[in-house]
Order: sequence, then C-alpha cells, then structure tokens
Amino acid sequence: KYTGIVRLVIAVCDTTTGKVEVVQGVSADITPGQPCFTPDGSGVVYTGWKHYPRKLGMIYCYHRPCSLFHTDIRSITASGDTAQSLVHTCISADSTVARSARFNPAGDRLVYLASTGLETHNGAIQLRAHAWTGVVEGLGTSRVVVDIVDYPDEETGFPGLFAGNLPGRCFLADYRCVVSTAWKSRQAVVVVDIESGAISRLHDVSLALGSSAVEGGWNDPQDCSTNVLDVV
Repeated sequence: KYTGIVRLVIAVCDTTTGKVEVVQGVSADITPGQPCFTPDGSGVVYTGWKHYPRKLGMIYCYHRPCSLFHTDIRSITASGDTAQSLVHTCISADSTVARSARFNPAGDRLVYLASTGLETHNGAIQLRAHAWTGVVEGLGTSRVVVDIVDYPDEETGFPGLFAGNLPGRCFLADYRCVVSTAWKSRQAVVVVDIESGAISRLHDVSLALGSSAVEGGWNDPQDCSTNVLDVV
C-alpha cells in the first residue's frame, strides 16, 4: 500500500523561465500542503500536518493536528540557491488545528479554519483571522470571527461551520468571505463579514438547488458593487 509514497515538498515555480525551486527547511515532523503566497509575494503560508502521535492519510482524517507556517522565499527567488535552509515560523500556535489559509484582496487579513480541540472527525470548526502587515514577528494571536456553536439560537438558526476547506477565491469583497458548510441536512453557502462576524445565508440559492456549494467568488472589476458567485 505504501510502495512508492514520497515525502511532500513545497516548490516555487517561475512561470517565465519554468524553473522550479524546492523550499528547504520544512520540519521533518510535519507534512506540508495548501501553500499560498503572501500578498506581496515575498513569502509562503502553508499548512503543516503533524506526524505524531500517528501519521494518517488525508482520506482517513483531515481533521488532525496541524498548524500554519510562514517562510520568506525572497532569498531563493532572487539567488536561485535552493540549498539554503529557510526559517519557518508557526503563526497559529493558539490552535490545535489550523488549515486552509486565505488572504483577502486588500492583503491586510489572513483567514483560516481552526479549532482548539479534536472532538470529532469532520466536526465544527472556527473561522479565525489575523491582521496581516507583512511582518510575522509580533503577529500576535488570531481573532475568532466565527466560533463553534454548541446550540443554535433557534430551530433554523446558524449551527456553526462544518467545512473541510475554504474556497480558493473565498472573498466577495475585502472583508466578506463565502464558505460552504453543512446546515442541518443540507449543504449551504454563507457569507461572513470577517470584521463584524455577521453571518448571512444565501437562502435563494439554497432553496432553488436544495443543497449548494461555492467554488469561488470575486468582485466584478468594472463594478465594485457587483459580486459574482460560482455555485454548484
């Protein structure tokens, strides 16, 4: 079963030259994945899944201990020296689970899914946010935007987020993101204001399709008041 399995790495590809450089210095205790560039392109934020107490495949349990890490890649992109070991800094020390990092269009917020416990597989998850200045040192603790809901306020009330990952393009505007989540017996799409924490469900989409999931969202570049959703 494990024949031919190799260790995952993070690689940076220069699309103008086709050159691929492997990012060195990732801890041997984690498996890296879900990388994304920082807004200025100087670094990479990625998820690191921990190997201990046991190393499980993602098909068995993606809700296992993991953290977000940041590394500055300017030195290898400038010099092409892929042998140098870079500094990798954990930026989610206040969470047991932290994955699916996304930056907002303005580049001043980093949002991700997180949890401080591992109660159940595919259980409820928080949406957290960091104020991003580009300086990792002194980043501080994250802020809970959407917390885990123990009991909905009413029978049809918001039950909390049950999401595996955030969409690749999850922002409709600088501070409004969309998430696909389980809502009772259906999949629903919710819009979250990451500044106020306000949550709204796209009722019209859910009623029309029964269940729905969002693939991505973005602003119309010609009309900032128009939002476009790719819903399946």
